[in-house]
Amino acid sequence: MPFDRTGSTDKTAKLYRMVMPGHTCPYGIKSKWLLERHGYEVPVVTRRGKELVAAVQRNPFVGSADPAHLSVAFLAKRPTAADVAKLDADRSPPDRFTVLGSEIHLYMPDGVAGSKLTNQY
Repeated sequence: MPFDRTGSTDKTAKLYRMVMPGHTCPYGIKSKWLLERHGYEVPVVTRRGKELVAAVQRNPFVGSADPAHLSVAFLAKRPTAADVAKLDADRSPPDRFTVLGSEIHLYMPDGVAGSKLTNQY
């Protein structure tokens, strides 16, 4: 289960999980338990399967970019227009991103490891 550390000194990690009727993900439960055991506060952000499918269908880079270099970040809440306006589109060329509702769609042609589009950004 992926998590992001939200700050360099705080003990908060966000855990992102998909919710399915009748199924509780054992990896999500174990990840949350391990993080809490090490003193982290762990809010869980969930998305239903149909929400994930809709996010992929909304991705503005599909069809014009290699799908292996596409990603989507799910935010706990929709950012304000003022917060979105503060983002620097030229922070990490050749990476590109688009904010749609509570999602950030990313195109990172050189991969995630070389990108400057981090959680702290």
